[in-house]
Amino acid sequence: TIREGLNSGKDGLGFPFTNPTSNIVRFSRNGLAEHLSIPNSKAFDIQGSFTVECWFKQPDMGSGYQHLINRDDTSNRNWDIMSTNGTIEVGLYSGGSGLWTATSGTYDDDNWHHLCVVVTSGTSLQIYVDTVLAKLNTTSIPTTIDNDPVSFNIGKRTGTTDFFIGSIDEVRFYNKALTAFEADG
Repeated sequence: TIREGLNSGKDGLGFPFTNPTSNIVRFSRNGLAEHLSIPNSKAFDIQGSFTVECWFKQPDMGSGYQHLINRDDTSNRNWDIMSTNGTIEVGLYSGGSGLWTATSGTYDDDNWHHLCVVVTSGTSLQIYVDTVLAKLNTTSIPTTIDNDPVSFNIGKRTGTTDFFIGSIDEVRFYNKALTAFEADG
């Protein structure tokens, strides 16, 4: 399968694609509780560093929380990536305590954005948006992330009504911290 590039308007070989919205997950604007949820699996347990990557497109929905990707159900809390009033916010949980980091820019402009969150155990949390380092946090980064038994969610947070409204494509999870070169494509 040749992946279609969402921003370039061309496929992986450089040919114009015919349907720029095919093979993506569209989450409804009509209030339906749409999401993807993968049951708890050891494959998503974190031993230290990790990276989560995706493409997303979100219209301006005003205020509120919209969860893109996470392993968090309000009682079993591991990590969470969400849009909060258009900013990208990442939460990490270690020993039941949370650390939150957010971008200053907003991305709810109804355009496609590439997001890459890189967590290096005990060292840094990096949020890349469209290949640019949008936020770097090197303060109080935990050496371990909780691995409580919870689903891997795309477009929601279990136990809440904070669903993502928009489109998400090409979600990737790595059990290592990507280098800056790998993270920016």
